[in-house]
Amino acid sequence: MALEYLLSEVSPKSPGESEQNWLARVLGSTLAPVLPGGIEVTTFVESVYKFGRLPLFHAKSYSTIYLPHGTERSTILNTFETLQRLLASILHHRINPRIAPGWGQMSTGASDAMARTVYTANQVIFVHGLQRIRLAIDFEVIEIPRHFGSIWGRTPFLAAPQLTALQRIDLLKDGADWISMDLPAIVPLAGVSKVQIVLRQAQRNAKAPTRLHAS
Repeated sequence: MALEYLLSEVSPKSPGESEQNWLARVLGSTLAPVLPGGIEVTTFVESVYKFGRLPLFHAKSYSTIYLPHGTERSTILNTFETLQRLLASILHHRINPRIAPGWGQMSTGASDAMARTVYTANQVIFVHGLQRIRLAIDFEVIEIPRHFGSIWGRTPFLAAPQLTALQRIDLLKDGADWISMDLPAIVPLAGVSKVQIVLRQAQRNAKAPTRLHAS
């Protein structure tokens, strides 16, 4: 939808022109100079529209249908990554040069590598007011199932700190500050015997009513 909107601003679809032909026409002419390297217009349009958008939107017995976790999932994800690169490039060149043209280029492997770095913290400090309880931790990296499309990490259950409440969690690696998380509200710990820390990586939308799922 985002691609079609941007292309309609450049050159509206002509009467009688098929959507595939329209996409190929605009991408292959006016927008050709801003296409990321390696994108061949005809092949790209066919993969996005004919083998991407249509099967995802169809729910008819006589049409090709892609289910959320069907065998085509890996193909769709690869196509989506290419689409992201294209959208980022168009936004950068035609809307605002401050938009990084590579925001859609991070591969799943790169995202996983960033997450694995975060999950190497080996100490935690539980904080409430002036109280600070330090414990050794060891994150387990979970690859299946993924959360928000990313790997995630969790600690074993830890003996609950001698605190009446929890206000902040500081993660350290080899004694150096790593990550600090202020909780949105003070969490009471009365009656709690075990605590587990779970970290997830997710995309943030600052304008959404709920910016990010709680982790």
